[in-house]
Amino acid sequence: MEMSASGYVQIENADDGSLVFDFGDLPEYDEDEAVQDALAEGHAMATLEMAEALEEADKEQRRANTRSAAKQGLVAGAAMFGARALLGGILGDDADDDLDMDG
Repeated sequence: MEMSASGYVQIENADDGSLVFDFGDLPEYDEDEAVQDALAEGHAMATLEMAEALEEADKEQRRANTRSAAKQGLVAGAAMFGARALLGGILGDDADDDLDMDG
């Protein structure tokens, strides 16, 4: 009744006593257009989700690279420590004084 009062719908009585609601100039439903719109929206959502997945994969790859570099640094440090210990054992305790190991 409020929509009728505001002019959005016309209410009429049909010959059989039922009410007929006339909503005026509503656009016609075009099934092909609706399908195309749904497909376009689906493609847009899929593209957004794919971009987010690729971004997350890139972040994970960078994290893996960082972990790998950290492990390599630890291995290199342990190797350097081992080499210094070995040289110290071979050359004596004063090997660090004789060799400039720091550069």
